[in-house]
Amino acid sequence: MIGFDLVVANYNNGHFLEELVNSVKEQSFPHWHIYIVDDCSSDDSRSIIRQIVKEDNITAIFLEENGGATRAFKTGIEAGSNSLVGLIGADDALPPEALATMLKAIEKKPDGSLYYSQCLDCDSDLNPIAPRNHAKPLDSDVEVFHQLYSIFNFLVFPRTKYEETNGLNSRLRRAMDHDLILKLDEVGAIHFVPEVCYLYRNHERGISQGGNGWIASQYSVLARLDAYQRRMNKPISINEYRKLTLSYHARCVEMSRSFTDHRLLYHWIQVLLRQPVTALQWNVLKGLARPLMRKVKPQRTP
Repeated sequence: MIGFDLVVANYNNGHFLEELVNSVKEQSFPHWHIYIVDDCSSDDSRSIIRQIVKEDNITAIFLEENGGATRAFKTGIEAGSNSLVGLIGADDALPPEALATMLKAIEKKPDGSLYYSQCLDCDSDLNPIAPRNHAKPLDSDVEVFHQLYSIFNFLVFPRTKYEETNGLNSRLRRAMDHDLILKLDEVGAIHFVPEVCYLYRNHERGISQGGNGWIASQYSVLARLDAYQRRMNKPISINEYRKLTLSYHARCVEMSRSFTDHRLLYHWIQVLLRQPVTALQWNVLKGLARPLMRKVKPQRTP
């Protein structure tokens, strides 16, 4: 029997979970199982989750150390066994026909490794605003590498296709969707479902919203750099790859933060290796070198 494993990664969004779970219970397609993975929340999420998971088709997984959204989603994906997997943010919800609509699209185009739908932007109370304007069909003449931001929620994929990849990279605390998209692009087709199958809640604490956007962007660059290294047929030119690498290291220096557990001096050196340096810049760098030798500890982030 075809069924969905719906994976929810939660970090301090427990007060949204009941609304999410109710939206799944209202689905016209009845064969689903929810895996709620709590990423060591510091709010009252765990007590809320324990109240929610009293039903057989809802499973809670409590992580003992905060590892980021990617590790939480990876844990939930790999805990399930249903043939289809759908990913849901803890602060979002599904319209009633979401699962039935996605299943119909999969049956119509069974060659897919990933299916994504139109998404409805909502306010912080989940009141509709408008369809998300950048969620759209892919241009077949352009590498998926250049169209990542056109692929948005609802993300659904066959478990067998996920198992053909090496799985999500837990080192990428965010930009899990870009890592997943790039890997599934390597094992099959990606199809757009034009119907609205996802309700996206906009609020400042969202994982890729507000000030979190810059952090998510850095992890997205890492996902693309990994894909370039992984693929025999390179998705971008060597010059584009070098520019992308330079922009990543330059942003690390600008933000005074490493996203790969390196010293800041390492990122400075990578910048210097990729662009000319004036005498004045070199003197400034020498003055900064000593404090930059310290190792930057990754911040605790969802």
